[in-house]
Amino acid sequence: MIEASKRFSRRVLLGAAGGLLLVFGFGKKNVAAGEGDSSAKRAPPPRELCVECLAKRAKQRTAFISKWV
Repeated sequence: MIEASKRFSRRVLLGAAGGLLLVFGFGKKNVAAGEGDSSAKRAPPPRELCVECLAKRAKQRTAFISKWV
């Protein structure tokens, strides 16, 4: 019973803190500061990868998926 009340109170406290952060604007992007300079926020274009690098990534991805399945 005490463990359940700890879990409930922790959940309520974290939810309240998250709500306050959203209300005071910490969860939003600062749009007014960078409206004119949108080029600085863009991600760099993706690099082209060689066939060997793509094969290596595919092998790593397959091994990672196989580990959890």
